[in-house]
This record gives sequence, C-alpha cells and structure tokens, in this order.
Amino acid sequence: MLSIEDFRLEGRVALVSGAGHGIGRAVAEAFGAAGARVGVVEPADAAAAEAVAGGIRASGGEALALPADPADAAAAAGLIDSVVRQLGGLDVLVTSSGAAAPLALRDITAEEWEDGLRRHLSAAFFLARHALAYMSVRKWGRVILMPGAPAGPMLAAQAGLQGLARAIASEFGADGITANIVAAGAIDTAGGEWWREHRIRNRITAQVPLGRLGSADEVAAACLFLSSPAGGFVSGQVLHVDGGQGTG
Repeated sequence: MLSIEDFRLEGRVALVSGAGHGIGRAVAEAFGAAGARVGVVEPADAAAAEAVAGGIRASGGEALALPADPADAAAAAGLIDSVVRQLGGLDVLVTSSGAAAPLALRDITAEEWEDGLRRHLSAAFFLARHALAYMSVRKWGRVILMPGAPAGPMLAAQAGLQGLARAIASEFGADGITANIVAAGAIDTAGGEWWREHRIRNRITAQVPLGRLGSADEVAAACLFLSSPAGGFVSGQVLHVDGGQGTG
C-alpha cells in the first residue's frame, strides 16, 4: 500500500545543477527536506550555491556546494566524482537549464548558438554520462532533465534533451534507472525578470488555463515525485508543469 514514505528520499544522494536560483534551488531544497543528501551546482555563482547548501544544512540536512561548470566535460566528471566521494554515492541527477531571454533565430550569432547548446544540452549529457556509470553499479537511479524556455538555441536543446531522456530510459532501464523530462511552463521566478521588464506578464498569464503563473515549488514537487520510489515506473516521459498551457 502506498504511503507518504514512498515520496521521501531518505538515504539517497542527489545532484542538482543550476541549483543556485529559481527552479533548481527549489528542487535542491525540496530534496533536502525529503531526506536526500544534496550536491548543489551553480556554475556562475559560487556564493548562491553555498547559500542554498547552507540553508539545507541549517534545516538539518546534508548538502555540498559545487561551483564548477558542467558544460566542460572534465568538470562535469569531476562534479559527479566529488558528490560520490563526499556524499557517499549518487542516486538522483537533476539538470536545470534555468531561464534565458528569448532570441529570434535571425538575430542569434554563431557564438550565442554554440554557447546555448553547450550550456543547455552538452552540460546535461556530460553529467548524465558520468552519473550513469555509478547508477548502473547500484542498479538504481533517477535522471531528470529540465529544459529552459523553448526559444532560439533552447528550443533545439529542448528537443535534444527529450531525445537524451528517451535514450537513457531505453538503454539503462534494465539497470533500474529512469529518465524523464520536466518541462516547466510560465513560472514566477527571479530569473524571469526579462519578461517582467517587457510587460508581457499579463499576456503570458492569459495563455495559462489556470489563470496564473506557476511557482518553483510546484515544479520541484514534480521532480520529487519522479525521484521517489512512488515514481519508479515512469520513464522516458515529458511531464509538463504548465497549468494547462500546452493544451492550447
């Protein structure tokens, strides 16, 4: 019989990239509250990573701040190794791309295109590839990939992430590993300042059947479910947390 314990992560180790702000931060904090030991990765902001890890520790959890950049293959491998060595293993990987201002394809430079794919797609692949080696040995694992707003390079990266999740689910399912996409819709986070500045908040809200923006905690709840024993038979899927926006 299902119980509330089936939604907890006691004894598990999770690594959350992009966890210094917004949705990634909410996911890391939710995992810590659910009993996981958490590696907090924020490539561009070591202070933010430490603040999140410190908050988890202050609440009685165990967390480690890791400021390295997973878009570098060697650094990504080092992040995974550090979590395994310092937190005692790795059971859950969550990659969060974070928010980005939309760029029209006609305006994107070659450098912006390559940087977008590197940060949003390659980083997830590098982390997953190394994490799966550990998960396969333990015969248990959860991989959750979270793309950012589908615009410009992020739209291409989103398609790539969906393919990556399906490939992981197919190839590593026999090892007890699941892989899924959590696709967030219009979420009210500090990273969304660009759309507030452009005064399109009301227009975006009007496109959501529930009539409001979502919260980072609501996205974190989806990640918690997929990472928990309760979500163990969900794999290779895209879970939309968008208030019904995708139904239009």
